Amino acid sequence: MIIKNDVIKNFSNVGELAQCEDVFEINKYFDNLIRLGLLESSQALSHLIDKTLYEPLKNHRYIRPRINEATLQKTEYKKVNFQEGYMRLTDYGKSFCNICLNTPKIVSAQVVQR
Repeated sequence: MIIKNDVIKNFSNVGELAQCEDVFEINKYFDNLIRLGLLESSQALSHLIDKTLYEPLKNHRYIRPRINEATLQKTEYKKVNFQEGYMRLTDYGKSFCNICLNTPKIVSAQVVQR
């Protein structure tokens, strides 16, 4: 999810779920994984079918204060817009996970136990 004008870029709770060291720097992690060719982001205007999955992110304790701050600033932008999207593993990313991580084998969108 991207907040318009990149106030917050590629926000996700994946950092919290994965117990990353710096959970709110997930945008940097995503940028690096995309640069390495392990992840790709969805195309503009592509989003998950179940849009309710975005609500916890839009109301996240990290996001709400930044929305309030952005809307209070005296700029030409008076409204906060969310760009909904998703990240997915590339074929290279799936191979990397299957070879380097001790996880179930990843095949397409399904998880297959080894």
